[in-house]
Amino acid sequence: MPMNQNNGQDGLMFNLTALTDVTVDSVWGNFAAGTIGVAEIWSCPTGIVGNQANAGAWTLAGSANNVVSAGINNSTQIPVYINVPVLNGTTTGFYVTSTGASGPIMRYTNGVGTAGNFYMGNADISISQGYGKDYPFGATFNPRQFNGHVFYSCCPTPAAPQGPINGDTTSCIGDTVTFYVPFDTNAVSYTWTVPAGDTIISGANDSLMIMVVGPNSTGGQICVSLTDSCTASPDICVNYSINQPASPPAISGVVSICQNDSAWYSVTASPSIISYNWFLPPGASFLSTQDSNEIHVQFGSNGGDICLQVTDSCATSDSVCLSVAINSNPTLANAGPDRTVCAGNMANLAATAAANGNGLWSVVSAPGAGSFTDTADHQSGYFTMDGFFCRVPEHFGSNECGCYSNTCSQFHNGKCLRRNTSFFSRLKCE
Repeated sequence: MPMNQNNGQDGLMFNLTALTDVTVDSVWGNFAAGTIGVAEIWSCPTGIVGNQANAGAWTLAGSANNVVSAGINNSTQIPVYINVPVLNGTTTGFYVTSTGASGPIMRYTNGVGTAGNFYMGNADISISQGYGKDYPFGATFNPRQFNGHVFYSCCPTPAAPQGPINGDTTSCIGDTVTFYVPFDTNAVSYTWTVPAGDTIISGANDSLMIMVVGPNSTGGQICVSLTDSCTASPDICVNYSINQPASPPAISGVVSICQNDSAWYSVTASPSIISYNWFLPPGASFLSTQDSNEIHVQFGSNGGDICLQVTDSCATSDSVCLSVAINSNPTLANAGPDRTVCAGNMANLAATAAANGNGLWSVVSAPGAGSFTDTADHQSGYFTMDGFFCRVPEHFGSNECGCYSNTCSQFHNGKCLRRNTSFFSRLKCE
């Protein structure tokens, strides 16, 4: 580019658009006389427009210390080989700058239009109007024209490696596996990539690669590219998988159980399975060995999923689960206020239902006969029959997990004395 400076700042950004595949080797710039403390060259694969203050979009391609400037309007060599490929039809931003800490600044020319517009080019590359920049990503001056030289080589992208990739595409955890492609005489080196958790132990840059399948591997893509004397080719890939055992059959066992009870759970045993790994809900524990196709489980107050994974000689299966619900124990019912009743009369009872479970009236003890109008009705009546004797009713809660009740403290002279709890009705005889 012309060396006809009329302005300057720490550095300048410009776009380079490739009209054929090129690799940018180095960039020389126009600096004032003196020694540049640090000169840097940055690249941005998405171009300069919109990224002029976005440090995260830029990659430092190279830097050099104590660069002696050739003086104004002379091209100063920045002794850095940056090797940045730009494919045909794509645009990459470049930022050539001093750090501004010491020494001369870059010189450039005031531009025309706006940054990103065409400035000049040839059959291989096009250079845009640029931004003058305060180091590193400070004030921006638009438009400005780069003064200097861009050195590049025309590198057509080589063809992808000859395929397909050969190797065992079904493996076991811990296996050592070999993959290879036919050697290409244009290749200087190869680059293999394997799934996370797998490890290349040999041939990472050769046409034949050896890897170890990791302990938590789930398989995935294995890819390879080649690099010729200039640049890298596209990848070719192959998928490989873990020879995983099938998930266990459905778990057998109850799906609803009382709080603090225990139960057995099982799956059909298989001779190919070498271990069983069960998972329990919070608060549950094993009452039997865990490494078995059947387990005895002690539950607490929490339900949840019981799950199982099985392992054969190759790998571990996916999980199968059974959801178990916990039924809470019944709670105490409130039988309501005391009642006084004479023989042959009715006492009207008024209970409050148990919070958990069903209420039920019953007689604890009494010297004479009597009956309830409905033992399950919270508003039941109690009828005394024999003389002046009376029976003492009790209201308790029950459900499929048990019942919760209490008793009268004592009787004296045919009368029920007060209970030691306020949760039950008391009947008095006169």
